[in-house]
Amino acid sequence: MWSPLDPFRAMASVVSGCVDGGNGRSHGRHVWATSGRAHIQARGVHRPGTQSLVDALERAVWAVEGVHWAEVNPVLAHVIVAFDEEAVGLDDLVSIIDGVEAEHEVAEDDVLVEGWDHPGDAAPLWWGAVELGADAAGMALGVVARAARLPRLPIEIAAALPALDNLPQVRRALEHRRDVEAGVVSVAALLHGLSQGPVGLVVDAGHRVMLLREAGARRAVWDRVEPRLYPGPRQGHVVAFDRSSRPRPLPDGVVETYARGVSLGSLGVGAVALAVTRNPRALADVVFAAIPRAARLGREGFSAELGHGLAGRDVLVMDSLALRRLDRIDTVVVDEQLLEQASAGGRALVTSIRTAAQDFVLAGRGPDG
Repeated sequence: MWSPLDPFRAMASVVSGCVDGGNGRSHGRHVWATSGRAHIQARGVHRPGTQSLVDALERAVWAVEGVHWAEVNPVLAHVIVAFDEEAVGLDDLVSIIDGVEAEHEVAEDDVLVEGWDHPGDAAPLWWGAVELGADAAGMALGVVARAARLPRLPIEIAAALPALDNLPQVRRALEHRRDVEAGVVSVAALLHGLSQGPVGLVVDAGHRVMLLREAGARRAVWDRVEPRLYPGPRQGHVVAFDRSSRPRPLPDGVVETYARGVSLGSLGVGAVALAVTRNPRALADVVFAAIPRAARLGREGFSAELGHGLAGRDVLVMDSLALRRLDRIDTVVVDEQLLEQASAGGRALVTSIRTAAQDFVLAGRGPDG
């Protein structure tokens, strides 16, 4: 449930994330660390055929005095370490990993790019705070401009960046570049302030608070459940595998489908309005009115609230963008053993699937088991 204290809790998470130097980047790589445990990004280990590099990393880190255990996870491309903070420092561990990678001539850019932020990383909180601060600065600028009776910036100019920000092609690019998105949001807030229109900034600030709330909860649940998810070295080695791309492009969601359909239509209608009125603002008004910002913010709000609720139940969402793609799911595959459970939870799961599914197919085992 929403609470008036949520914005302050989100900002507190930002402050704690920024002052904790172990959660972010160290020596040019992602590092998360707390209470004698660390996940350190490793280069090159995500590729098949790099077992010698994996073994060398584990031997080198294990040999450090004060290290309780260490293991390389090629799937995550991390070195997971449990260590005595009084005997060995985080920077020492990173330096050792740097040395092993240098001996094996691993390129600095040979990193696993997953397209999502590590849940322990403070970067989403930091950039979210920057965006929220930009909205606040834009509101203050609008108040000053109104008090000084400065001329208003035409709303068509102020709305140009937010309109572009809601186009599907632009959104896909910005989703993986939080620094660029923060810059776009900051410039848009400045333009809105000069237009002296506070409504758009208030809406965007509310949206940023919800995203901060989700990111703070995601980071908090990672801190809680990480020791249970990775209590120690696994019995069997995790091996790297070939990561093939999707056989087909990711399908558009409802918002993207609508945006593509109306974008060309709005240009045509706007051209007619321009021809009739001979006023360029008429074209801009029609085009901007067709941008599905409300639909996108509605989906973002639902996803942020869902992510916050899942975190409250100790469910860790590794990729928060997955929640934004729930409207594109057409098939759900459930493990057979889960369906065969006689527990009340198992029966409730099967009942809910049968109720919600348009088609329910039980795929049994083949003749070979």
